[in-house]
Amino acid sequence: MKKSLSFLAILGFAASLSGGVPAFADPSKYDFSGSDEYHLVQCETASELDCVESFGFIDSSGKYVAATGTRKSGGTFSGQNGNQIHGQTTNWSATVDGKTKTAILDVPLQSPKFVIFRNPDGTAHYGASLRPWVDSSDLLNTHVRFKIRTSFLIPQNVQLVAQDSDFSQTSIPGGNAWMFEGRGTPVSNYTSNFDSPDKNNFSAKADVDTSTLHFIIHHGDKDLTRGYWPAECGDKGYTVQAFNSNGAGSPSWNSQTQSLDFAIVSPHTKADGSPNTGFFKLWTSDAFINCKWPGNTLSSAPRLEVRIISDDGETQTSVNEVLHKDGKIFVSASGFHYSKPTIQLIPATDSTPTQESPKLPLPIKSRNLTINCLKGKTVKKVTGTSPKCPAGFKIMK
Repeated sequence: MKKSLSFLAILGFAASLSGGVPAFADPSKYDFSGSDEYHLVQCETASELDCVESFGFIDSSGKYVAATGTRKSGGTFSGQNGNQIHGQTTNWSATVDGKTKTAILDVPLQSPKFVIFRNPDGTAHYGASLRPWVDSSDLLNTHVRFKIRTSFLIPQNVQLVAQDSDFSQTSIPGGNAWMFEGRGTPVSNYTSNFDSPDKNNFSAKADVDTSTLHFIIHHGDKDLTRGYWPAECGDKGYTVQAFNSNGAGSPSWNSQTQSLDFAIVSPHTKADGSPNTGFFKLWTSDAFINCKWPGNTLSSAPRLEVRIISDDGETQTSVNEVLHKDGKIFVSASGFHYSKPTIQLIPATDSTPTQESPKLPLPIKSRNLTINCLKGKTVKKVTGTSPKCPAGFKIMK
């Protein structure tokens, strides 16, 4: 029997998949014993691993439209640190909302002995990851859903750089099937003078405004010389984060504030001078948090809340949503501004903390107010100097 883990489905959000398995070119025979990066293409059979099972677009009504693909070879060449890169992509096409929609899917999968960097003594630090990228002429209006099968990959940290994102893991014979969904998101970046002080702290205006749509699964490994993170809690789960920045760190437990902290960075303003605002989502479980950070106060808390702390110590105005149910945690925060905010997940207090009577040890003195907004069983936290509930929500007394 297949065992499925869907982070949105566990919270009442259903992700419906459709479309068959395309069969085109002969499957490549991958050797993961060396320092190689293979770019995956379509599966030829229903049991094949390390391949793309399906790809499609989401139309304006939310319906999945299966696409057909054409493989394009990219050749083999030597990359950094002696890694061998085996390049190939797939061009996908479908009729969506009465028009032809196209996209390019590039799916690099690195072997466990892929060399990330060389240590000072010359030894290699290894690490594998799955990094599917989607490109299109109109990325911000390109909404896709696709499935990839892998063999050895052990997830320890998943990142979704996409809007309207979703993700799931399904156990299959010999490995896992991963479902990714999302739409292109705007991102702002620097392209030069990276060592300047105002770019080091991300206070400078961006050099370029662009868009992206990509996903990352970092491979965990019990061998500390391999993997982006050790997989000491790999059997308990992992974290999934979605955001609109190309710089986001892994979570860490802050014992002083009793919070799970996430660092995220992006230029303070866009290249066009407008404010650079962000969004952040988190999916995880109590089991993983308890394993990773024993003694945390989150898993036992009846309610959780999220705060966005600017690098100057101020609590930002943001629209927040936190669900903690059946051992699963979902967090959503939007409308905050960059450059280097810290996103904190903390146990909720019985009353809104104020400057005069905080209920938790706080890193700063907040001048903002937080209100609870209720719609059915969903509670949203809105923080600001004059917070108001979103449409359809009522303030909790």
